[in-house]
Amino acid sequence: MTDQPGAVDAEQAEYNAALALLHEGLHREAQAGFKALIARYEAVPGTIRPELAADAMCTLACSERDNGQVEDGLHTFMLTSLTFGYGGHEEARYVAGIADLLASKLYYEQDRPQVAHALLDNMTLRIMMESNPRFRALFDEANAQKAALERIYGFEAGVGIRMDRIDIGRDDRMFDPMKPLADGVGPNLDPVEPEQASPPPPMPVVFAAPDPAPQAVVTSAAGKTCRYEKIESKFETAPHSWELGPAALMVTRQGQSFSIRYAEMTRLTLRFAPSRFKKGRYTMQVRSRSGASAEIDNMSFVGIGNFEERSFDYALLVHALGLELSNCGSVGEVVGGVGWPYYLMMAGLSAFGLLVVLLTFLVGGPIGILIKLALVVLYVPRLVRWFKFNRPAPGSFTAFPPGTVPPLVSRDSVNGAGCR
Repeated sequence: MTDQPGAVDAEQAEYNAALALLHEGLHREAQAGFKALIARYEAVPGTIRPELAADAMCTLACSERDNGQVEDGLHTFMLTSLTFGYGGHEEARYVAGIADLLASKLYYEQDRPQVAHALLDNMTLRIMMESNPRFRALFDEANAQKAALERIYGFEAGVGIRMDRIDIGRDDRMFDPMKPLADGVGPNLDPVEPEQASPPPPMPVVFAAPDPAPQAVVTSAAGKTCRYEKIESKFETAPHSWELGPAALMVTRQGQSFSIRYAEMTRLTLRFAPSRFKKGRYTMQVRSRSGASAEIDNMSFVGIGNFEERSFDYALLVHALGLELSNCGSVGEVVGGVGWPYYLMMAGLSAFGLLVVLLTFLVGGPIGILIKLALVVLYVPRLVRWFKFNRPAPGSFTAFPPGTVPPLVSRDSVNGAGCR
């Protein structure tokens, strides 16, 4: 990397200029700026900081995805992972992990769940030894998505794409993980659907499937609509939004919108789901009769590892949606917490962990005892809270399972702030 401050300032300014064009919706112009930075990074090592080049490549992929250049976006996400994910600068490796997550979601949305699973499997193997705690958030997210795909489609765990066996042509960017390897060796990546009777399997919680026929949102029967917005991550150029209309929920992500009609909704799942950086996180997922689903939570991205709680507006949306479903006579169900198999598995693992700590409590000397005591004091209250609020429980559109939605002062607030 160059030691000249002027060069660093210039490359950052060039990146910022391309990013500004992207925020203005000028995708082609922004992509040209990002590609120029990437080309200089590959042509003359040391001229561009690797973390900035990784940022440029991942943001380029997001732009291609959002501009309808889906295959280009998939290729660029994969190039980001393969170029920066194996050694080098830590920040660049972190961006490569984000590119893996975004690529897996895009493959899933393109009806290629087996490829999405293989990418996530490979990602977890790659970053599991990273020492920086923020990689843990990526690891947990990838594991959650991978487990959901395994549960829905019956995929076998531990089968990753052989990244070391794939040759990439950097000039023509012809890498395509859907093609077999040159020597004919490698995983079969053709999408494999499970043999099930209709209806099709539900979508995993971590993904949202687009509806093929989006509908326009108009004001509700009361002359009002309820809208909730949040920023998902650093690489999202526009907020996610959920907006209630008279007959459908409109979901907008990165400028792309789809709708789910209230009459088509079959399940509303509400959870208290804290994570390392989102300690007060609540989630809501809706599923339709066609198998489409969408999910949103009450946390909005502010900075790396920093999220803002938008609990009141989120709770407002949840209650308003419940009233819409109740008013339209929906036959869907309301479910709180996680499924019983997952709940019982977590109970068993937690009990085993506490038993190990208790059996070895007096082993390791005074320092070891203090460490174990601190672990018990820190994590047992969190475990108790998690099990309390994630126990599977039924509810109704007007009475949600306790602890699954942030407190709202009054249900009359549904017609107040946020609903306009």
